[in-house]
Amino acid sequence: MKTATGVLLVTVLAAACCAASYEIKAVDENGIALAFDFSDVEDVYDEAGRWVGCDAPGFAASLGGSTGFEMPVDVLLFAVPPTGDVRLVVEAAAVRAEHRLPAGAAAQVRDDLVNLPGAPAEITSTGFMRNQRIAALRICPAVYEPGGGRFRVYDRLELRLTFTRPPGSHAPAGRPAPADPFEDIYERLLVNYEQGKAWRRRPDVAGLNAAGGDYFTSSPNWLKVKIESTGMYRITGMDLADAGVALGDIDPATLRLYGGGGLPLSESLLDTNPSWMTQMALKVDDGGDGSFDLGDEIVFYALGVRDWTNLYDPGRGMESYYKSFFSDYNYYWVTWGGSFTEPPKRMAVRDLPDCDGCDYYQPPSFLERVHVEKDALNDFNIRADDGWYWRPLRLGETVRLSPDTPFPDPARGGTAKVRVADWHSPDDCVGGFFRLIMRFNGRAAADSVWQATLTWRNVVDLRASVTIEDLGEQDLTIKMSRDIPPMYPGIACGKLYLAWYEVFYWRRFIALHDRLAFFSPDSTCVARYEAGGFTSPSIHVFDVTDQFNVAELGDVAVTGATSFQVVFHDSARAGALRRYALASATALMKPVAITVETISGIRNRPGDDYLII
Repeated sequence: MKTATGVLLVTVLAAACCAASYEIKAVDENGIALAFDFSDVEDVYDEAGRWVGCDAPGFAASLGGSTGFEMPVDVLLFAVPPTGDVRLVVEAAAVRAEHRLPAGAAAQVRDDLVNLPGAPAEITSTGFMRNQRIAALRICPAVYEPGGGRFRVYDRLELRLTFTRPPGSHAPAGRPAPADPFEDIYERLLVNYEQGKAWRRRPDVAGLNAAGGDYFTSSPNWLKVKIESTGMYRITGMDLADAGVALGDIDPATLRLYGGGGLPLSESLLDTNPSWMTQMALKVDDGGDGSFDLGDEIVFYALGVRDWTNLYDPGRGMESYYKSFFSDYNYYWVTWGGSFTEPPKRMAVRDLPDCDGCDYYQPPSFLERVHVEKDALNDFNIRADDGWYWRPLRLGETVRLSPDTPFPDPARGGTAKVRVADWHSPDDCVGGFFRLIMRFNGRAAADSVWQATLTWRNVVDLRASVTIEDLGEQDLTIKMSRDIPPMYPGIACGKLYLAWYEVFYWRRFIALHDRLAFFSPDSTCVARYEAGGFTSPSIHVFDVTDQFNVAELGDVAVTGATSFQVVFHDSARAGALRRYALASATALMKPVAITVETISGIRNRPGDDYLII
């Protein structure tokens, strides 16, 4: 934003400069050799005189979730050739001391220690930082070896990074580095900054997408579409006119829809993020006259920024939920005209298999998912989940929740899951225990006891099979009990937050508010679906498995007089679930807002006097 003094303020997250003490022994086009001196690493002991790790000036602490051990770690960034492999060879390693894991260490401590770095040096990732390919080298003066149950502390380390290139390639020695706004960042972060200049990739001439020419500059016409929740959407000519668009300027054949997919970009400078959006399949109904009028419409599938992760990426699991940390809304972009390199993408109509007399499987219900979460308070000291929680849980208190489960199939049961976070400090409730009891529809579902740990972070999930009643609303209670069983000697701790709860249950194929979405059965077969509860015979059926390539299904049968049912057959395959979205014509959703946007960027902003980063 521009302030009253004409200054553009931009906040940038950047890695801190490396602090490990090292000496560069040799540099050539095939690699770089370094020596690390860990003489300033100091041992750390607890109040009982037990060795609990090391402290190194300038290093960060790598902690196991409940270990209490302090392991220093640092990351160095190196410029590497734009292609080929980067390999690490440890040429010499001097061990200063070894320490054993204390006898009787809890199994949870042992499990957490396995996640600590297991080698004194390791290449953790490679990728591009703007136009410079780089590699991240993690350095750990002290490591844990699970097989021997011991910690090994190093005094000195000598290693070499070797660059291997594909046959026929060569280093472009002597080529001047192109001008780059990241030059100061490269110089501060890269160990071999000067060497890396010759390995820069050439930036895209237009400053746009290196993979193609489409960008915001490809058209002067852009509408920003604000989406809150997942579903099938419709935008009419009247909606565009209300937003200030001159409909006579729109050629329906050139309408396009773009989106980013819904998941956040990586915060790591090493990961390659897309530099442009992806075109989405769009259904355009212009009435066949080649103009976009008030009654014409476009239909598309959109995702909110709080939903199940396999809607964004079909390869993700069924029980993983995604919530954006940065926004409550997703945004899509509608454009027309312009000079795009790719053709407009239209929603295909997919023919269904002929099943006249065929063998088929008709599922009686499908797995439905309910996630309920409220961001009512924050406590970022916990470092668990996103730092936002629903409410505190108090000792002896029973909290009653009411999951909404439309049209359940009580014959197939379900699963309930509750997540809590322990927020005691390391000095609180030493040796104490937590006990949480879950009851579902009056029946005991889960009773869990766990011990308070030595760190702030402790996330616990209660999960249990439950009986779903044939109602739209279930009864779920959780109680933090004062009564600790005798086999757990210790006091009852009382500092928990409720984060969220989930219910997974089998739902019958009945629409709610003329909309229904479900997955195919996880088996290889021809599946027959009979979905009822619609109030209109005009029902659309879409295959939304791939959010970028949504298809409308043809040849679906609709039956009924006052209440309507849609029937169709489709192929199903084990391990590759299809996702369907059904909606009557009147139940297609409306965006939260549609605004005409004038696209600008830092490069073409007039009137700013300074750029402060």
